[in-house]
Amino acid sequence: MNHNKGNTSSLSQTACALLFFSVIILAWANPSMAQYAIPLTLQDGLKIVTEESRVIKIAKLSEAMEESNAHMARAGLLPSINASASHTAFRKRR
Repeated sequence: MNHNKGNTSSLSQTACALLFFSVIILAWANPSMAQYAIPLTLQDGLKIVTEESRVIKIAKLSEAMEESNAHMARAGLLPSINASASHTAFRKRR
């Protein structure tokens, strides 16, 4: 069961790495815009990128789907109870 946690952690690490490299590439690709940029702290920049990034949104949704799949898989291991009843009435003939 800890196997799914490993996948989630790996997915989160991959998303963070993609985020980091996206920020670096965007900053490097357009240096002429740097003179107009408002200085941000690292935390502010990461907050903006994580809220807006499509890659991060997809990773979060994928993580939620994997959790849901794990819950559904575990549900099959739980016991189930079935019950039925019937009643038949006979009338006496005179």
